[in-house]
Amino acid sequence: MTCSIEDLARMYMPQEKYIRLVKAELQQRLDVISQWCIEPGSRVLEIGCGQGDSTVILADLVGADGHVTGIDPAPLDHGSPFSFAQVHANLKSSPLGSRITFHQATLQEFLQSNPDAKFDYAVFMHCLWYFESPDGLRPMLASLRGRARNLLIAEFSLDARGDPTTLPHLLAALSQAEISSRVARAIQETNIFSLHTPKSIKKAVSQAGWKMQKESYVDNHPDALDGRREVDAVLSEECRMAIATEPEEGRRRFAEALVESVQAAVGSLGPGKKAKTMSSWLGSFA
Repeated sequence: MTCSIEDLARMYMPQEKYIRLVKAELQQRLDVISQWCIEPGSRVLEIGCGQGDSTVILADLVGADGHVTGIDPAPLDHGSPFSFAQVHANLKSSPLGSRITFHQATLQEFLQSNPDAKFDYAVFMHCLWYFESPDGLRPMLASLRGRARNLLIAEFSLDARGDPTTLPHLLAALSQAEISSRVARAIQETNIFSLHTPKSIKKAVSQAGWKMQKESYVDNHPDALDGRREVDAVLSEECRMAIATEPEEGRRRFAEALVESVQAAVGSLGPGKKAKTMSSWLGSFA
């Protein structure tokens, strides 16, 4: 790694008021990505790159002779406080910009329009829960065979792993998945549509023809925002109103109970304590 987290944060979002938060976010990504020992000079395909918080880490690690291609189908005006388009522009104009290419596309669209593209690594970094359906994962993994030599996946563990401060995040993830998929699909800002556990990911990867090389867990940075972001989404007024629109009483009451469980978990942390982000599960495949 040649750039400091401070440098990378200023490339990503140069506004001073956001630097501290961005540094924590990027440190969390670095703690995960550094476990994979990606070689300098590598060509990396990052699926579900979002605004590019992992992309900038990868671009620094591959060095001047490497390249990172980030793809994401989300609208470029998506994102807050800055849109995908704004952050992508920041990164493209940074010293690492020549190492990064962004495409607004699904994986299938990208592969079809770039039939000769080959990569050393295909990376899914905390993006599987955003997919519309869990059934879409295996075909994506199968389509990468012959296009990437290595497959790297990181997703939240869906396991408190003995740390009660991560329980609110775990319950919030379960709540969002239930609410978005079965209760009120119209919640616009929800992040989680289909949960994947380490076990289900390994099954899908194996069925797609990949072989596991290594798996591990990484505890996330104490200031990582993912956990608090999901908890806040579940406890928001928008979520409460969406649940209230569910006509089936059984589903509505179950969703309400999930929200109450998140509230109780947050309340049990004690004064001054905040919900932490769950650990990340990492899988490497070839």
